[in-house]
Amino acid sequence: MMKVKMFNLLVLITFLIFLPRVNAANIGMYLKSAHGNATYGVNRNSMSGYSIGNCDHCHEMHASQNGVEPTPQNGSPSPFALFAPNFNTAKTTNPYTLSDNYCFYCHSTTTDGSVQVGGIDNHNFSYTFGGYTSSSVTGIYQMFNQASYHNLYDLHQFALGNAGSTTLPFSTFYKQQSNPCDTCHNPHIVRANKRNVSDPTYTPLSKPSDHNNLWGDDANETLAALTNAYQPPYYYGSTTTFEPDGAADTPSNQAAKMPDYITYCTDCHNTVNKIYSTTLGRELYEIDWFSDDGDKHGFRVADSDVGVGDTNTASLKRPYNGSPIANANGAGFVVSCMDCHEAHGSKHAYLIREEVNGKVMESIVNDYNLSELCRKCHMDDEAAYGRASGRNKWRYVHHRAPDAPYHGGGCGPCHGRFGGTGPDSCIKCHFHGGTDKVLGTMATKRRTF
Repeated sequence: MMKVKMFNLLVLITFLIFLPRVNAANIGMYLKSAHGNATYGVNRNSMSGYSIGNCDHCHEMHASQNGVEPTPQNGSPSPFALFAPNFNTAKTTNPYTLSDNYCFYCHSTTTDGSVQVGGIDNHNFSYTFGGYTSSSVTGIYQMFNQASYHNLYDLHQFALGNAGSTTLPFSTFYKQQSNPCDTCHNPHIVRANKRNVSDPTYTPLSKPSDHNNLWGDDANETLAALTNAYQPPYYYGSTTTFEPDGAADTPSNQAAKMPDYITYCTDCHNTVNKIYSTTLGRELYEIDWFSDDGDKHGFRVADSDVGVGDTNTASLKRPYNGSPIANANGAGFVVSCMDCHEAHGSKHAYLIREEVNGKVMESIVNDYNLSELCRKCHMDDEAAYGRASGRNKWRYVHHRAPDAPYHGGGCGPCHGRFGGTGPDSCIKCHFHGGTDKVLGTMATKRRTF
């Protein structure tokens, strides 16, 4: 027996000596990852005796470690040797169960049935980086079972090139047996930003077009790299400190703590890729954040000649009104995708955050209540005139502000066109790539988002 043990030890030492350098680098990256971390990494509750972070917590070697390896497919071993099927391709919409997505088995709470020792608490962006500690979810599994979410079936089809992708940045790594979570995360190098919210080198992100590298861990991959164009929103409950950690620091230093979510998200959400949404029943609106003709919350020059810091920008709330930082075009700020949206899911429509610019949504956001989001940064009549009766009413912005687009006369196109006596939902005009063309003869043809 001693000879057998010595032989096995010699085989292991020989393997490590001749291990290719590139593999050693990969091993080092895994040990730094959230999954490979020796303190809080993968730790399946049925694998007592295995060290935290051990590969066997996820991968089954011939179904021999207290798991049930998926049935071999087409006469071949199960893909990736995981302890459960990777993704249920028959599930086209939520609600999901744990067995629908391999990642859910661990990224859920103990109440939901997590197989990770102690479960995994993953709070949403509003909580982790916005400071809103009353967020409604405590796990990735819960996030995907909300009213709006990144549809996993759509991600899977898009990554395979079956749903309108013309550039296919995923083709080098994404396979039929892959997990849709892999489109945004590389499980072997993903890090735990939630544990280090001030340090973007702990980013969990990998661009779909660059799966083998982290995104946001280099200085030129942060929001500070946008040439002072980005103004972080307020931290929850504050009018002096900013996301992502609520520190009393300059906006530019705060921006340096966050990955460039704009470049990251538009790796898929751009004007080239046509992404179909099963839940919305249509293609997603085009998002053009960087061109001069793109979205107004991006680098597009503002429609009016009112500049940042000008007292006429009264239709905006702070920190976007009267702040000294202008974007590269000298006409306002660039907003990050995550300033308004959650990454995985939300109880509000369109993945809208629970808290934006330091303030909580006071009612559920949907097609007919989108202005609940708008008023976090734009002045409704209540903010403009100081009257509670003006909450979510927008006469000031549309008619009376110095840069208001509509002035007296011709009320019908807005105040009756949609079957009522007042304006319809903001979504009629205000969406990615939108204009006010729906207003007919009263249309200014201005971009409205």
